[in-house]
Amino acid sequence: MSGPLISVAIIRRAALIFLPLAAVAVCVTYLLYAGQANAIRADAEATERRIAAIAEQRIIQTLMVILSDTHYLATQEALLVWLATNDAGALGHLRNEHLAFARSRTFYDRIRMLDPSGQEISRVDWNHGAPTVTADERLRNHAALPAFQETLKLESGQLAVTQLTLVDDPAAPDGPKLPVICVSAPVFDKLGQKRGIVILDYRGQRLIDRIASLSSEMSKIWLTDDRGNWLIGPAADGGVTFRPAADLGTGHGTDGRDSFAAAFPDVWRTIQDGMTSGVAEAGPGRFIYAKINPDDYRPAAAMQVQGRQAVVGPSWIAVVHTSNDVVWAHSSPLRLYIAAAAIVLLLLLAGIATGLARHQVQRRESDLRLRESEAKLRDLLESAPDGVVIINSAGHIELVNAQVERLFGYPRHELIGQPIEMLVPQELRSAHQAHRAGYVAAARTRQMGPGLDLRGVRKDGSEFPISVSLSPTRTDKGITVFCDIRDMTAQRKTEQKIQELNRRLLQDNAELESLNRELEAFSYSVSHDLRAPLRAIDGFSQALLDDAGDKLDNGSRSHLDRVRNAARRMELLIADLLKLASVSRLDLNKDVVDLTDLAGEIAHDLAVADPGRSAQIEVAPGLRASADPRLLRIALENLLSNAWKFTVQRSPAAISVGQEMTGAGPAFFVRDNGVGFDMAQAARLFRPFQRLHDGQQFPGTGIGLATAQRVIHRHGGEIWARSQSGDGATFFFTLK
Repeated sequence: MSGPLISVAIIRRAALIFLPLAAVAVCVTYLLYAGQANAIRADAEATERRIAAIAEQRIIQTLMVILSDTHYLATQEALLVWLATNDAGALGHLRNEHLAFARSRTFYDRIRMLDPSGQEISRVDWNHGAPTVTADERLRNHAALPAFQETLKLESGQLAVTQLTLVDDPAAPDGPKLPVICVSAPVFDKLGQKRGIVILDYRGQRLIDRIASLSSEMSKIWLTDDRGNWLIGPAADGGVTFRPAADLGTGHGTDGRDSFAAAFPDVWRTIQDGMTSGVAEAGPGRFIYAKINPDDYRPAAAMQVQGRQAVVGPSWIAVVHTSNDVVWAHSSPLRLYIAAAAIVLLLLLAGIATGLARHQVQRRESDLRLRESEAKLRDLLESAPDGVVIINSAGHIELVNAQVERLFGYPRHELIGQPIEMLVPQELRSAHQAHRAGYVAAARTRQMGPGLDLRGVRKDGSEFPISVSLSPTRTDKGITVFCDIRDMTAQRKTEQKIQELNRRLLQDNAELESLNRELEAFSYSVSHDLRAPLRAIDGFSQALLDDAGDKLDNGSRSHLDRVRNAARRMELLIADLLKLASVSRLDLNKDVVDLTDLAGEIAHDLAVADPGRSAQIEVAPGLRASADPRLLRIALENLLSNAWKFTVQRSPAAISVGQEMTGAGPAFFVRDNGVGFDMAQAARLFRPFQRLHDGQQFPGTGIGLATAQRVIHRHGGEIWARSQSGDGATFFFTLK
């Protein structure tokens, strides 16, 4: 044979050998990819279901709190007293109750009481953290308000909820509108007569932020009403945002469509026809949804009304969307890995085919190459992280890897040719045979028994949790099923640990709530039970001086003055303690604060309160910080008051507020030319009641700097000081 003819024969023979091997290699790599991809998809879908469940829980918990508060306000004793007496004193007490409620519940924008004609009887506005009772001349009539008209139709114990809507900010009518959920309840007097309604306006941005925070790069969470209109929907920057009813028809959606139902009509039909929760697959990707009905958030305090709903309100739908592009991108590393393995495997098979084609001239060398290639193919399966079992259409095991031997305790030769049911618990084997026959009749790639607790049985009879991915392929011998088996023991233990941690978290939360209630009771006792006797001591001492002052000698008058001074110091100490305790209880609501203006206001107040002082206070321009305005004012007032007090012996006193770079990064500072302190005593500065100077010369309670430190720590920052005795002091603080 000539050289060209020999080359053609080798090519033909190599092709005949290579093509079947390549087909098997492609099938194996595809099955590996399908199994891993299904596992990734199942994990992602489980995560999305958890996100939807968390969103549903957050919405229901929020609404239950609002409904419970509304029910409380509609039945509170102060309201019933006013309805019974209808006098100004009872009305004033009711308004004070509403004001106290607004201060304790910082997430309500307005609290309103309307009479049956729609006229406001009482209204408390949140006023950006400074709740106020609206004057009588500013009370309005809301007879045309839909919430008023609907609520007036309700019976005792019923509550009404509105959709998320935009309303004017009472504190800034010309500013941006606020998202609000209105919850209302009819008010009945003790004789059962309907006397008006109570309305709570919940600031919806808090709920919107809590729902939007669940979105990630993988999945976006949306919220719609029961007609498919956006409430929280896609934003132009790829995130999520509040989409009020006023935006409908403006084309603000990322695809030009203004509602979820219009953007995804097929998905919307599936959700409408589906159960309370589920999954909808469509061209744009996967949609996990959870329907939230009024009965889901009915508070325990609300009474059932015979033949009627306890809560009249909207139905919402939480939707977690993962686009196909994101899913595809998420699995790209796996595809690259499988593709690389397939290419390497195909190149190996090509070499094998070429060697076999030359077997007549290089028989021994070809056999060696074939064995090496087969060994590498086995190594690929042996190196798989999961157990791999390949069975035929009759359910008999044809191939296992080392992971299967390790998982089940059987040597390989005891498994080959045996029915797969030998790895299934005894009580489930009959059912498994029926399921296997049904699967072979309509084989497709899928997770085995999704949602079920699958278990395998070892040779010693012990059982362990597993997950199984099935991937069928057709060969000339029929259907072959590739089973990817993963030991779930570690994952189950992890899930149990997570459940235990959740249980402990709930227990800790309950203990924290109990502690907060105790602290509130203590604060009330301090502010009422302790302050009243002190005021009595001071008042009666003054009365004694006024009535019998001319009859007392100097020593007696001095004793009375010392009693009054001690009472006043105790009063000041109690006030500072209450301020220190309140810092930890206030909600942290960060905003951009103009620290220059804030420091200027405090400096002006200090100068007005002590006009005889010669002091120069310089505040650097353009100081801004991200912080809670109320808490930052408390910290800055204490720092500037501290500087004002310890510069009393300087003329003129020099105090400055600014910002400079420190070892901890950019930090704000308050600097003075006062008496300073010894740095060896710096560790005592921020401890309550610790004083470094004479209390007669520099009066105070020793709590101001501790309060400032607690505020800074609430913001995640640090506070420290530098000084030299007799040479002033500088206090630095950072905010995060």
